[in-house]
Amino acid sequence: MVFASDDGEVIIGIDEDSDSSDEHLIAYNFKRDETIKIAKNTTDNILVSSNRREMLIGIDSKYYISINGGERIKVGNYSYLAPLLPRFTPYMGYCLSSAETFVGTMLVYCEDSTYSIGYIDESFEMQKVIKDVGSAHNIYMTDDNSAIYYIRSGNLYVAYLETNYESEKIASDVVSYKISQDGKEVYYVDSAETLFGLRNGEEKEIADDVHANSLDITLDDTVFFLSDYSDGC
Repeated sequence: MVFASDDGEVIIGIDEDSDSSDEHLIAYNFKRDETIKIAKNTTDNILVSSNRREMLIGIDSKYYISINGGERIKVGNYSYLAPLLPRFTPYMGYCLSSAETFVGTMLVYCEDSTYSIGYIDESFEMQKVIKDVGSAHNIYMTDDNSAIYYIRSGNLYVAYLETNYESEKIASDVVSYKISQDGKEVYYVDSAETLFGLRNGEEKEIADDVHANSLDITLDDTVFFLSDYSDGC
């Protein structure tokens, strides 16, 4: 794994110690002509910001951030930490994130076996926004970051920025769901395999015998689903 920041000032890569054969995550800063050893290569995962200037690093259920190839800064003790991006569930691994910065970006974290949402402030401390969102999956945010949706114990909740992300239950018995870009339209399938639509607090039944995993919505808010699937249609 080798990558460079957008301006080419910093290069990040894995270096092997010739004496011990240990591998290390290192950064070389061309401007300062300096090499910094960030971590041993025993990381659970490494996520890189879109401009390749920040790294979110997980090591033994502890998370750190490194900016511009600098020394790592501890964020907290979490078994999971990943950005929450509009309408897409988080993903971790040795990969590039579409988040330009991890500071100030909404993150899903797991602390004491409970998944919650917060953000890293300028002092690199976690500011907690929503406690207990069920799991790291089935969480969506509107494109303008004004609302967050999640499922907990089969109930669908929404939390709005204008109310400091105070959670409100909007549907029960939810198996799967999707939202429009602006969050004004919500589609969900219940345990009876019925598809419903929600808009402005009003619920409308759309179809029966809907495969919950087939529900999807495109970037232009076109909804697709597979119905009558138990009859082979």
